[in-house]
Amino acid sequence: MGTVLVRCPLFFRHDGNYVMKYETLFLQALLLTIAVEGAVIAGAARFFPVLRRWKIPAARIIGAGIIPSIATLPYLWFVLPAFIASYSMKIVIGEVAIALIETVMLRLLINLPLRHCALLSLLANGASILAGLAVFR
Repeated sequence: MGTVLVRCPLFFRHDGNYVMKYETLFLQALLLTIAVEGAVIAGAARFFPVLRRWKIPAARIIGAGIIPSIATLPYLWFVLPAFIASYSMKIVIGEVAIALIETVMLRLLINLPLRHCALLSLLANGASILAGLAVFR
């Protein structure tokens, strides 16, 4: 009996191999980004004395770890490539823009001073970039 191939929306066949679709890679990257950035923000809120004194509610910390990533990562993956062809320039410009946007979003979500939000955004995005390079390269 031959092998039965099932159509799968997450993969496509290319040169005899199954290759993950770009959208599937995006979903994996989104989950990784949420996990890493959420852990960084939650850890910073818990262990950095300067942030602990603000007594941020847990729900806001969880939201601050999830909402900015969900709001910004699609632009990096789907919108920016239409305007910037170079992969390295896309990453540099995109990550700087995302860090700035997420700084403002963190300010609105957890109401910390802007400099603390900027530091949190840089730490979270830096950790996310490193995790992405480790997992996807």
